[in-house]
Amino acid sequence: MAGIGVDPYWDVSFDADGRAAPQRPDALVRSIASAGLTDLIVFAHAWNNDHPTASRVFRRFFTPFPALLEAGRATARVGYAGVHWPSMRFTDEAVPDYRPSPNAEEAADRAVRQGLDQPTLTALTQQFPGRADDLGRMAELLRDRPASDDALREYIGLLRGFVRTTDHASAHTPREICESFADALQSAGAGAAPGQARVWSGAREVLRWAVYSLTAQRAGVVGESGLGPLLRRIADAAPTLRIHLLGHSLGGRLVCSALPALPREPGCVRSVTLLQGALSHPALADQLHRIDGPLVACHSVHDNALGVLYPLASRLIDGTAFGDGHAAVGYEGVHGDGAAVRMTLAQTAPSAGPFPSRGCVSVDARAVVRAGRPPVGAHSDICHAALGRVVLRAGRIVG
Repeated sequence: MAGIGVDPYWDVSFDADGRAAPQRPDALVRSIASAGLTDLIVFAHAWNNDHPTASRVFRRFFTPFPALLEAGRATARVGYAGVHWPSMRFTDEAVPDYRPSPNAEEAADRAVRQGLDQPTLTALTQQFPGRADDLGRMAELLRDRPASDDALREYIGLLRGFVRTTDHASAHTPREICESFADALQSAGAGAAPGQARVWSGAREVLRWAVYSLTAQRAGVVGESGLGPLLRRIADAAPTLRIHLLGHSLGGRLVCSALPALPREPGCVRSVTLLQGALSHPALADQLHRIDGPLVACHSVHDNALGVLYPLASRLIDGTAFGDGHAAVGYEGVHGDGAAVRMTLAQTAPSAGPFPSRGCVSVDARAVVRAGRPPVGAHSDICHAALGRVVLRAGRIVG
């Protein structure tokens, strides 16, 4: 595909059920198998990307790779694939490697004050077919910010009509739920809205994370039913090809969900790298035996989405989507596993010695994953050559 900046490159697209979109997996498998590659890097994007935004992320992340390969004296013939999957964009949230102008920041703030701007509302109606009236009413409530508890009960009741909430959430009033998210927003640096606006800012954040719970479930379906079977076909067609999986945010959940479709014996997948992975620790341990190499979790304490909001969403919205109430691996790395190796980003440089060849590896990337606006913080700050080097070293493509 032209415009990505690396060659060869393939777009790989799936619908919400994991079906290839458009239906062309045969041609894709033949093209990859006949390209004469030694290694294929497969990158799944995050939760807040539409197709153009995801393509921009792929281009920016892969841009340093030719120079990294040359500097590492790599003899490998490397190909690249970008996995597109259905994920709506909230227009006020930053995207990777994007530094908005003051006007763009003002527009995002205005979208929040309006409750739901029209592009976000349109995207929501596409995510929830047949619920346009309910979403329209929720948008009215977010815009008008009524002071009554009845209005908050109506809002949360509408939300529960199409998104699952936890048993723990049922023990709290709608006001308590919205205030919990308002507190989290303030903790994540978003500031305290005045008066009644504060609780409704929390109500809007409840909606955002409810949508992300749906997206998390979808990522699992796309990985299990779409990417996993496709990787197995590629491995059958090109048995010597070494495949390296790379996922940002919920893209990390997607690539990990693809692993069970592959043979139990380690083989074609030589590494998995998670950039700010939005998944919990237990989701990783069961998949290690399917990887002929390391599973790397890059993490940063500057990621407020995964350190502050993710665990709250786990407790109050959908625990099955967001894990066990703890911060995600993209915030604190992998813990609870005595075999896990913990490294700083500086320790992943070739001059620091060999890269671990097996097991879970936690790489503290706070030195570069540090920029972003509240409330998500640095969750999307992933386009750095140093992280590209981690991918290549984990895959043993460079020394």
